[in-house]
Amino acid sequence: AVLCSGWLMVLPGTPAMAAPLLALSPASGASGTTVTISGENFDSYKGDDIYIFFDNEEIAVSPIEVPETGSFEFQFNIPEHTEPGKHTFRARSELGSTLAMSTFTVLAPAIDLDAKSGTVGRKVAVTGEGFYANRVVTIYYDGKMLGTQIASSTGEFDYSFTVPDSPAGTHIISARNAEGDSAEAEFEIIPLIKIEPAKGAVGNILTVSGSGFASKSDLSIRFNYEEVAYAKTDESGSFETAFFNVPRVPPGIYDVM
Repeated sequence: AVLCSGWLMVLPGTPAMAAPLLALSPASGASGTTVTISGENFDSYKGDDIYIFFDNEEIAVSPIEVPETGSFEFQFNIPEHTEPGKHTFRARSELGSTLAMSTFTVLAPAIDLDAKSGTVGRKVAVTGEGFYANRVVTIYYDGKMLGTQIASSTGEFDYSFTVPDSPAGTHIISARNAEGDSAEAEFEIIPLIKIEPAKGAVGNILTVSGSGFASKSDLSIRFNYEEVAYAKTDESGSFETAFFNVPRVPPGIYDVM
């Protein structure tokens, strides 16, 4: 605004140009992830060559000539063995100055369990991230293969399994692929017994079976805290059946342990 002879004159201003921008989709993932990079607001550089770098390496599609629209788009695959962490896409002018930059996060291989402990026969869900995109991941339980799953386009997977016969203690669930990505998590086995039938009369035969105990161990079975039978577990910490007659006790609910 200018004051002239007592009059206020308003002069039109020059609209500010939006700064150039590199937008990433997705903004995180594993090696092998296909990233769509969109260049926007490059109107001031129409017809110029723009050089694109991933970290300090110029990528294959570079340089890109900015079209009349002032925007452009291309895809880039995150290279194999790219270290986990933040990596930078950078657009530079012909003179070498940085015009725009954006960060992509490479996720480290990792798995998570929906339960950290449980009994034999329990269903456990495994989720993973940071595994090479669109490649086969093999899941193991104590080194024995459970099955395979294909990682998503960003390196994630979901897998479920039933806990196999295992002795009490900590066991290792792991996931690996041919590209060298690997991760593991611990799962603790908790002992479990089953009785048949769950109710009956004095003198009835009661059958007890169990899993998740120490391997090849001697067990004492108790009814209302009194020893009534013995069992021996196999290598996986399970025993099939132990029998005893229900002792002479008043009607009621009693613990079997």
